[in-house]
Amino acid sequence: MSFRLLESEGLEEGLRRIAAEQLAAAIQSGAGHDAATKTPHALRKRCKRMRGLLRLVRGSFGAYHEEQRALRDAARLVAPMRDADACIEALDRLVALDEARGSPTDIKEIRAWLDSSRAAAGGPAEQQRAVAQVVGALQQQLERVPDWTLQSDRFDAIAPGLLRTFRTGRDALKRARARPTPGRLHELRKHVKYHRFQLELLRGAWPGPLAAWAREARCLGDILGEHHDYAMLASALRDHAPGASITLASAQLMPIMEARSRELERDAIRLASRLYCEKPAAFERRMRNYWQTWRPSGIS
Repeated sequence: MSFRLLESEGLEEGLRRIAAEQLAAAIQSGAGHDAATKTPHALRKRCKRMRGLLRLVRGSFGAYHEEQRALRDAARLVAPMRDADACIEALDRLVALDEARGSPTDIKEIRAWLDSSRAAAGGPAEQQRAVAQVVGALQQQLERVPDWTLQSDRFDAIAPGLLRTFRTGRDALKRARARPTPGRLHELRKHVKYHRFQLELLRGAWPGPLAAWAREARCLGDILGEHHDYAMLASALRDHAPGASITLASAQLMPIMEARSRELERDAIRLASRLYCEKPAAFERRMRNYWQTWRPSGIS
C-alpha cells in the first residue's frame, strides 16, 4: 500500500487506487474493533488522509463536496471517543513532566475522573455501534470509487487544490502568529495535516526534498497536536472536573501544562514560518515544475 502517486499511473487511476487502499485499510481496522483498541483514532486518521487526497483533486473532481461530507460525517461519529482518549494521553505526558520536578502530584483521582468521562463518551456497545456506522459509511464510499472521474489528468487537475491548501495554511499561520489562541493553533494544525498529506502524495516528483518537507510538516502537526491535547485537558479540568481534590491537583499541574504549552507554541510558530515562508504563487510554480519534470510524456 503506497500513499503516493506513481510515475507509471495516470492521475485518475492513482486517485482510485489510493482511495481504495485507504478505505479498505480503514474498514479492516474497524472490523477488528474492541473497547481496548485505538480504532477511533485509526479511523479518523484514515478519514483525514482521504480528505487530503480529495482536497488535492477538488478542482477537477465533480463529486468532491459529496465525498468530503461523507468523510467528515463519518469521522464525527467517533470524535467524542478520540477526544476523551486525547485528554488521558495529555495527562500521561503531563505526569512525566511533573515527575521530572522530583515532587510529583497525586493524580489518581484526575485519572479516575477522566476514565469515567471516557466511559461516558460511549460504553463498549455504543462504541461498537459508532464504529460500525463509520465502517458502513466508508464501505459505501469504497463502492463508489470505481466510478470516480476527473475532468483532467494533468497538473491543472491538482493545482487549485494544492494551492488552496497551502494558502489557507499560510493564512492560518498569520492569524496564529498575531494572536496564538488554542483555537487558532488548532485551525493551523488542520491545514498543516492536509498540506503534509498532499506532499506525501506528490513526493515521487522529487523524493528526497518532498519527503523531508512532509516529515517537517508531520513534526509540526505533532507539536500542534500535543498543544491541542493540553488545551482540551485544561478546558475539561477548568470547566467540568468535580471535587476539591481534583481541583487542588489540577492547580498543581496547571503551571507545568501552561509552560509546556508556551514552549510548544514557540516551536510551532517557528517551524510553520519555515514551511510557509514561500508565497503561494511561487509555491505553485515550483510544484508545477517538479511535476512536469517528473511525469513522462503522455502522463503529464
